[in-house]
Amino acid sequence: MRIILTDQRETQPRSLEFSHAAVSIGSDSSNILQLPSTGVPGFLAMLMPHHDSDHEKWSYIPIDQSVPAMLDGEPIRQQTVLSDGDEIRIDRFQMKFELPPPAAAGSSEPGALKILQRVREHPLPPGSETHRPVEEIVLKPEAARALARASLALSRCEDIPALVEAASDALLELLGARRVWVGLRRGPAGGLEFTGGKMRDGSLAPEPPLRATFEYRCMQRGQQIRIIRCEEEGVQNCLAAPLPGSGAALGIAYVDAGTNDRPLGPVEMDVLAATAEMIGACAERLAEEHGAFRRRLASAELALLRETQTRVDPSHLPTWPGLQVAAFARCGDERGGDVYDVTRLPNGLAAVTLAHVRGDVIGAAIGICEVRSAFRVASFHADPPHILMREFGVLMRAAHPPRQLDAAAMIINPRSGAAEVCTAGNIGVLAIDERGEPHLWTTLDAPPAGAQEHYEYARRSVRIPEGHSVALFSPGAAAAMDPEGNPLGRNRLIEALCDGFGQPASAAVEELLADLASFFREGRAKDDITVLMLHRPVTAV
Repeated sequence: MRIILTDQRETQPRSLEFSHAAVSIGSDSSNILQLPSTGVPGFLAMLMPHHDSDHEKWSYIPIDQSVPAMLDGEPIRQQTVLSDGDEIRIDRFQMKFELPPPAAAGSSEPGALKILQRVREHPLPPGSETHRPVEEIVLKPEAARALARASLALSRCEDIPALVEAASDALLELLGARRVWVGLRRGPAGGLEFTGGKMRDGSLAPEPPLRATFEYRCMQRGQQIRIIRCEEEGVQNCLAAPLPGSGAALGIAYVDAGTNDRPLGPVEMDVLAATAEMIGACAERLAEEHGAFRRRLASAELALLRETQTRVDPSHLPTWPGLQVAAFARCGDERGGDVYDVTRLPNGLAAVTLAHVRGDVIGAAIGICEVRSAFRVASFHADPPHILMREFGVLMRAAHPPRQLDAAAMIINPRSGAAEVCTAGNIGVLAIDERGEPHLWTTLDAPPAGAQEHYEYARRSVRIPEGHSVALFSPGAAAAMDPEGNPLGRNRLIEALCDGFGQPASAAVEELLADLASFFREGRAKDDITVLMLHRPVTAV
């Protein structure tokens, strides 16, 4: 239940919340809801919740009827069930009651019911006041000057941890509080990322006992809170306010007063609200600067990866009388990690690899160099593909932090078409026969290299007859999107690859790019796209 309390001697009404406990009303200071006036009896009435109701109900029970309260122009002489919107007047005070509507069966507003449930999960102590930040703020001249000095200190902060400390110092000076605690996040969603506070003596402050309640009510409900009586030992009362951002609250600021201090009242709430506005503005500026820095850093890291790929990818592909090779590669817009290589072994055989390094951009750049070097060394020694895959795994697991690698490797005899193939993870290896029928050579259950220590990869002995082709493609190829954001998909990619059956490798790649131009050339590619096409031409009779 919420009570909007209007006092004719005050410029602004007070918003008070109560839940599931009786509320005493009167002029005596021991009442939960005190109406400080000689025209109000010491113990006027009780507000009682109905615990047996399926929705929230409250009754007004008069105790001292020497000065009766008025409802709809009539004195309240007996227990009265309150309705939403009822206004009770006594002396110079007016109490307007706001009650949540009953939850009807099959209600069409589950969102409202969910919000009501969350509010009930985070109750405030009886007599607590809640305000909205849009309400008017009134500052005395000395408070305005102190805020100006605080604003200068806050604006000089270069990062959010420094802002938390500066905000704590400012609130201690402005409000003379016993404890100050500040929590911030960089964006409009998620939990608090930076927290800290100080006690009056300069020591570190523990977080407030009702932190979860303040986070929900201040950051999600946008409420400013004044708790009149705190249960925590040594604390008289406290204030909490959201730190506003342009979209949603970026954090909360909390202050409390000791049992021997002057209570924190509406004047201090206005100072806290004004300071919270400045803290929120500084936090948003720092978050934007941090985001811009991260974008510049990501762009520089991506440029490094691209330069690494440019230097590592083969400048020209070797050819054999019985084997043709063609390639297409496009860098991803947001990330990358593809690397491929084709080399001639000392015994005249062809060695081919296509791999994708998983992980962050810098790790991918390092992994690309390691993969290419390991492939070249293995080629000099004529290591079979499954041994190379084991070597890839050792390299990936030795990295800091460890990485994983999707990879495929083949050794091919260009004269006979005999070949060995081994795959790890999600690299596609597709054999295409003379009729354009696909045959997948990827080992589907093989984990990425580096994912499992001492994993034994199996090699597969195959043959590529004349007129047949083999296509290798990276994970980013199937994930490519057209300008409208529609993904290509693995099945459509395989169909397009098979459409080039029987053609020379370079012609098959050109046809693929023509068929999928809206994806590979005009569309969006978050990750690298790489396609290798191998073809064994038919020997002229």
